[in-house]
Amino acid sequence: MIAQDSGNRLFESLLATVLSRLEAEHGDPLAALDHITLAIGNFYDSGNVAYSGYALATLAVFLDRLGHLTERRK
Repeated sequence: MIAQDSGNRLFESLLATVLSRLEAEHGDPLAALDHITLAIGNFYDSGNVAYSGYALATLAVFLDRLGHLTERRK
């Protein structure tokens, strides 16, 4: 809330990424997805490619743990 209220979108996004990892492991997976969506959206809107990779990697790990990134073979 402090990062959101201050308007500091960088810290808001970094904290949202960390919160998404905590929610994924110990809480609600849908809340985790909400946090990572916020972070990716903020990084995308700002054009910050350095930190967007961190958020996208967090999303990839989250989806892999849910079984959505399994390799498809024919």
